[in-house]
Amino acid sequence: MNKLEEFIENIVSSMEDGDLRFDLLRWSKEEPYWCVFACEHGDNTQTNTNIKGVTNIGGHYCIGREENLHGVLSLLADSGWKVEIHQDYWN
Repeated sequence: MNKLEEFIENIVSSMEDGDLRFDLLRWSKEEPYWCVFACEHGDNTQTNTNIKGVTNIGGHYCIGREENLHGVLSLLADSGWKVEIHQDYWN
């Protein structure tokens, strides 16, 4: 099991039911590598995040440059959670 598979398994088993999604964003303009954020979405707009509708972030995983994005997306999709890609940066 690779690190991403371990991250997905741990997140999926630890977060409670709800509108759970994997949101992909680039970290920053200066460091534009992709990161996966495990998020719970809802109506609470009081959270301090760039991802609209997020009420809780359970964790994040930074995708290494050597990782295949197609493989990453396939693993995320196979988790059963929704997957969303955002044009915004985290920082």
